[in-house]
Amino acid sequence: MQRELTVYLWDLQQALSDIESFTSGKTLADYLSVRILRSAVERQFITVGEVISKVTRYFPETTTRIDDAQRIADFRHILVHDYSSIKDEEVWRIITSSVPVLKQQVDAWLRELDPQYR
Repeated sequence: MQRELTVYLWDLQQALSDIESFTSGKTLADYLSVRILRSAVERQFITVGEVISKVTRYFPETTTRIDDAQRIADFRHILVHDYSSIKDEEVWRIITSSVPVLKQQVDAWLRELDPQYR
C-alpha cells in the first residue's frame, strides 16, 4: 500500500535531522574515531535512501524536487550491499555538503504540501 507523500517526506526529514544532530559540533576526526557514530549515521542514510527510492517510484515529480535522487538511492544500495567499499571521508563530505541542501529541498516541499509544517 502506498503511503502519502507527506509521510515519506516527514520520515526523510527526521532521518536528515538525526544525521545533523548526531554530527553537530563534530569533526572528521571525531567521526573517524567513533564507530557507533558512523554506524548511527549510516543507518540514517539507509533510511534516507530507502525513502527516496520509494518516493521516486510512487511520486515521479521527486526527480525534479530532489537533486540527485537516483544517486541518493544508489548510496543506500552501497551502504547495504557493498559496505566494504564505503569511504568514511566521503560519507563525511556528504554529511557536510549534501545533507544541508537535501534538508532545504525537503523543507520547501513539506511547506508546500503540509500547512502544519513550519
